[in-house]
Amino acid sequence: MVQTTIERPQATLPCHFLPCGHNPNFYGRITILQDIQDALTVRDDDSRIRSVALWGTGGIGKSQIALEFASRQDSAEVPIILWIPSEKETEVASAFNKAAQKLNLPGVLPSNTPDRNRDLVLEFLQRTGQLIILPHKFLLTCILDAKWLLVFDNVEKNTNLLPIWPTTGHGNIIVTCRSEFRVNALVDKVVEVPTFTILEGRDFLLKMVAQRATTPADLDIAKQLSDRLGGLALALEIIGKQIKARKTTVENFLPFYNRNRQAMNKEPKRGPKNPYYDKDIETVWETSFINLGPEASRFLMLLCLLAPTDVPEGIFTQGKDLPEDYLFLNNELMIDEAKLELVDLSLITVNGETCLISMHRLTQQAYFDRMSLEDRREAFKVLIDLLQDSFSRTAGRHLYTRWKLCSSLIQHVQALVDRYIELGNIDFFAPFEPLTYLIANAYLQETGAFMASEELIKAAFLNCNDKDSLAYAWLADTAGTIHDRQGHGYLAFDLDSDALRIHEEKSTAGSVELANAYSAVGVQLTSLWRAAEGVEYQMKAIANSPTEHDEKLKFNLDRYLRNRARSYFVLGNYEASKADLKDSEYWQTLIHGTDSHYHGESAYMLGKIAALENRLDEAFTYLQRAADLMSVGKPTHGSVGAAKFQQGVVCMLHQKEEKDMEALRLFRDALSIAQMNEAGKGTQADSARVKWRMSQVMERQGMAAEAKGFREAADATKRKLLATGLFAQGSGEEQEYDSLVGLLYR
Repeated sequence: MVQTTIERPQATLPCHFLPCGHNPNFYGRITILQDIQDALTVRDDDSRIRSVALWGTGGIGKSQIALEFASRQDSAEVPIILWIPSEKETEVASAFNKAAQKLNLPGVLPSNTPDRNRDLVLEFLQRTGQLIILPHKFLLTCILDAKWLLVFDNVEKNTNLLPIWPTTGHGNIIVTCRSEFRVNALVDKVVEVPTFTILEGRDFLLKMVAQRATTPADLDIAKQLSDRLGGLALALEIIGKQIKARKTTVENFLPFYNRNRQAMNKEPKRGPKNPYYDKDIETVWETSFINLGPEASRFLMLLCLLAPTDVPEGIFTQGKDLPEDYLFLNNELMIDEAKLELVDLSLITVNGETCLISMHRLTQQAYFDRMSLEDRREAFKVLIDLLQDSFSRTAGRHLYTRWKLCSSLIQHVQALVDRYIELGNIDFFAPFEPLTYLIANAYLQETGAFMASEELIKAAFLNCNDKDSLAYAWLADTAGTIHDRQGHGYLAFDLDSDALRIHEEKSTAGSVELANAYSAVGVQLTSLWRAAEGVEYQMKAIANSPTEHDEKLKFNLDRYLRNRARSYFVLGNYEASKADLKDSEYWQTLIHGTDSHYHGESAYMLGKIAALENRLDEAFTYLQRAADLMSVGKPTHGSVGAAKFQQGVVCMLHQKEEKDMEALRLFRDALSIAQMNEAGKGTQADSARVKWRMSQVMERQGMAAEAKGFREAADATKRKLLATGLFAQGSGEEQEYDSLVGLLYR
């Protein structure tokens, strides 16, 4: 007869060898805890060890999640839990040595080396769940029944897990690490630990503070702090302890934090120390920072001056005249190696599909704080050059093919300017002309982010001391275009006139800069309903262009002709307008190729002319071509909304019910685009114009109540905007509404 017995191993059980007890402030992470449970659940047909790795940047809460999972295990079901700190080999050896003593395993002696005790622990773990034949007069088998959980916490790249990884036994393994690449060959599943969402971070902070009463202001400030701290668990915990240590409220703490950010990112000097984690926001990435290679370090310095998210990889391959420390940017393999090093340390992430680089804002701030003043200056200059290449112009011409790229870079130009302003009080740079040119070059008018662009321009004006310099003229030209697109006709005219004054003094006759300046003033005059004068200035721009055919290609002759066509249109001289548009199409095809955005601008004008000449079907077709061409890569651009608006107007001119319904559909599309752009543009002008037209259609179709609501909303916006004095005063209702938008969108 064969007997099988279940034998408890010769060890002191239960043995939950954890760094500390259950954390009462643990919050959330329900989904990840379930992911761990699912990964470690043994299938009926699979008795092998199950393993899972939690990875993410430092301070995100990996160890706390692993500790929470371990603390929830029932000692009867999982009698053995061993926590092995794994940042250094010495920590691993010490932890196994203590675990052997805690288990009180046979063979553990005071004279044993740590390596011997480690081997005893591993042998013991690997024997659990195995069948053992025991010598006896009867044939007996024995199963060592002791389920275990082994946690390797904070595995670094120098930690070799292979010699200490149990290959058999009745247990599971959890690994926490900063990079999935360190363990993905060992574990069954890797789980990325995300930051808290803004609302999760708010609630966690309030839990840490444990205020008796929470006001709406506290909720709002806690939300702001959660956003500022990027949902990083460690940062939120430390800030919560700082608030609690000062016996203040969340609302009252924020101004103090703003003035003392670096000091508040450390553990409070008073009160109990964190038993669960021995690092603060300044030291959590210390090991990673110290071990960076020179190229990875320089690459990270560049990232520290940009916005923390969505940095296009391509901007780092644009370098030409780079300082010695940044010459690696001219070598694709060296750039790639620097990025991989940063990814491996979880200091950055790279989206393989979009090729966008991101990093946690606190990681960014921590490394920026470590940079010397000279490091900051050098990185700043390098970035100015790299971004300037991305925003390059050809003969002062904004290339529509680059709008999408430039739009994605605006936030990074803004971040660079913010750093410049922040460091100004320590003489970071004297007024820096390359920064002025970068902002003037930054395609700001094509991004739709007019409010952000205004702030950039203000900073650049402050940086430009010489109000008679060509740099100042470039800024004035860019600012004038931005204000023109917002409908600020008078302000745009003043700025472009100032730019022209400088160009007439300092730019040579026959230069593209002078021609562009004449054309810009002509646009603003037409926008102010002074179209006859606008024609004169466009003629000056055309006259300033060269006479030779090939030399003309270096200028913006197509633009000058389109702009003069707009002036003729306002004057009612449609034949002259059409002639200019025909000539413009010839030049824009040579310069930009067929079916460009600028062909869309011409089609837009031809559609408006055809509508006024009662060629309605032709007008609608022109405007559809305009919408199609101008929407390529930018379907919510203001020009697309304007084209749909004019299509709606054409439908209204048919004076038919079915066409009115189509007009309403088109106006709704135009309104949707206008409303999407309101935040960036800082005005509801486009929406007001669309609502006014919609009210007319609704009145005609007997929708009196709806018409009244749209009309009142439109009129209220119009009165408010015209009262600012920034907008041209048109003659009649149609001109008044057209005055609220830039000339290109009328």
